[in-house]
Amino acid sequence: MYLLLPLNRWSWLLLLGGVFYISAVLYWMNPGQLTILGFVLTSWYNIQLDSFLTALVVEPQLINEVASLLVGVNSSEQVSALLCFNRSYAYPFTMERWEFFSLQQQYAFKPIFRFSSACLGSPIIGYPMRSDCHLESSLSMFIMRIQATGLLQHWFVSDFNDAMRAGYVRLLDNDLGGGWLLSLLVFVFEHLRLNTGRSI
Repeated sequence: MYLLLPLNRWSWLLLLGGVFYISAVLYWMNPGQLTILGFVLTSWYNIQLDSFLTALVVEPQLINEVASLLVGVNSSEQVSALLCFNRSYAYPFTMERWEFFSLQQQYAFKPIFRFSSACLGSPIIGYPMRSDCHLESSLSMFIMRIQATGLLQHWFVSDFNDAMRAGYVRLLDNDLGGGWLLSLLVFVFEHLRLNTGRSI
């Protein structure tokens, strides 16, 4: 049962024995303290269960298997591999970087990179400020307004276009040249067939 997973079997048996022992001692000394014991044990179990359910549970064997697949590189090597669309590895992406790469692949016949649902979350970008800062409400309102009006997306696309014009990025062009040639031949063939069919 999933609710029993936060503790192993011996911990549960020790806890159960401790509950009976402490309950008997407290009842013999002062019956009113059983309520406090119940409150403490319930709170302790809730804390254990919450931390267990919110933490990433990974088996040690899985860590050893995944560790052999990880390759450590510095950021410049990773960026150059990403810009060359190197398909030899999987890369960690932030949401902002993924939007940038999805713009690079928007006209591709078959996109190379796909955003996996197995994500561990994006880093939260924040502005450190004091709790009593008078700019907090104005800054929050500004951020909400630029997102609501689409200015953030507009700036993102215009930054991508500027980077493309400057030669920092390029669009992924993996369409099949043979497909264009084949479609041109079919178009010419149909055009000639229609024109010859009308004249007969």
